[in-house]
This record gives sequence, structure tokens and C-alpha cells, in this order.
Amino acid sequence: MRWIQGHLHAHEIVRYVMALAVLFWSQIALCVWIYPAENQFSILTHTFSFMGRWEDHHNPQGWWLFSSAMFLWGILQIPLVLYAHRRMQTISCWGARISTALLLIGSVSISMVGLFPDVRGEVIGSVEFRDLHTWAAIGVFIGYALGIGGYGLLILRDYLAKGRVSRPAGLEHRRFALPYAFWISAVLVAGFFQGRWAATYARMRAEAEAAGQSIGSSWAESSGTIWAFQLWENLVIYALFIFWVWFMLVLPRQLPNSSRGTTRV
Repeated sequence: MRWIQGHLHAHEIVRYVMALAVLFWSQIALCVWIYPAENQFSILTHTFSFMGRWEDHHNPQGWWLFSSAMFLWGILQIPLVLYAHRRMQTISCWGARISTALLLIGSVSISMVGLFPDVRGEVIGSVEFRDLHTWAAIGVFIGYALGIGGYGLLILRDYLAKGRVSRPAGLEHRRFALPYAFWISAVLVAGFFQGRWAATYARMRAEAEAAGQSIGSSWAESSGTIWAFQLWENLVIYALFIFWVWFMLVLPRQLPNSSRGTTRV
């Protein structure tokens, strides 16, 4: 129960995030290994979620490993979000609540991505698995993009107000510079390549139509190249996992107890 509420002792947080990393990536690695060779899985041509598709031309034997990995990643993120919240609220109670709520939405959405694979098939009425999968993926993007950004703004504001170390929170602001630089760079680079490809494809399509020639979809034309959405989606997911582990490890391990002048976790 203590762990579920995010109460992790100083010596436990490293073990927790490392165990999560091993659990998640071992399942993903096994999922890729099981993926039929004839279906040619590649991050240049397949989105991350393609590992969880049970159709014969995707991953009929190993799809459940992807679902398990995503479900557990989302559920096990919740204690980490609560752990981070207790540290962020020493800067701003309301600011931390908003960002934490967004991160919790993102965490639940990660689990939903696993529960509802990107496949055809009705779940309720005309609503298909892939519809719920898409909404869950949007929830992950919005929740984590805004939640991580919110925490970053809290840290920056506290740094500008108090200098290198926040008192009594004990946040060493400069320790967050590298993980945030890494995360922001990953998102900006992905955004640059996708934006550049959108403009390139629009020009290619206009030229093809002017010449009376046919052209494939943006997805098809970019597949297998450095412009592929699939490539950058995979890389941003990897970057998100790395950032979050890094972020957790640079948070202060202990919290002040103002009533006693001692520390708690």
C-alpha cells in the first residue's frame, strides 16, 4: 500500500525504476523477437503499437506481450507520478496538482493503449478497438507532454526565485537541465522532420497531380525513410521512457517535515 501511494524510501526508488525498465523492455524485446520474420517489423515501417496487432500479417503469437508491457508500464507509472508530486508540491501546491493530474491521465492512457490494441473489431456498438486505441494514444501525448512541461515550468520558476537549490524542498534545479534538454530536443527534432515531410509531400503531390501521375499516401511515401512517422513515433516513445527514469532519479530522495525539522519520504 505504501508503494501504491508513492511513498518510496530513498533506497527504493532506484530499484523501482530499474525493475520497471527491465520488466517493460524485456517484454518488448521478446515481443519483437516473436514477431514473424516474414512480416518484417522495423521502426522505419511499423509504429510501436504494431507489435500489439494480432492479425496474421503482424504479430499473431506475440501481440499479448505488447499489451502486457503497456498495461504494466501505465499502472506502475502511477506510484512514480505520486512520488514526483510530493516533491513538486513543495514548489506549488496547485501547479503540482494540475501537472500531476495530467500525468495520471497519461499513465492510465498508456495502460489503455495496451488494453485496446490497434486492430479492427468492435468493442461496443460501432466503436472499434483501434478507435479506443487512438484516443488512448492521444491521452498519452496530451497527458505527458503537458504534465512534463508543467513540472518543468515549476522547476524553472523556483530556480528563478531561489537560485540553484530550492529551500526547504531540496530541489537542485540544475540537475533537471540535462533530462529536459534531452526530452525537448527529441520532441523538437521529431516535430522538425514531420513538419518538413508534410511540406515536402505537399509539393510532391502537387507536382504529381500537375503531371497527371498518381502518388501514394503520405504514410506510404515516407515509409522506410528518415521522414517516416513510424520512426519518429518510436524514437519519441523511447525518449519518453528515458526522460521519465532520468527525471525520477534526479528528484530529491527525501522530503522536509516542517513540523519536526526532519525528513520523510
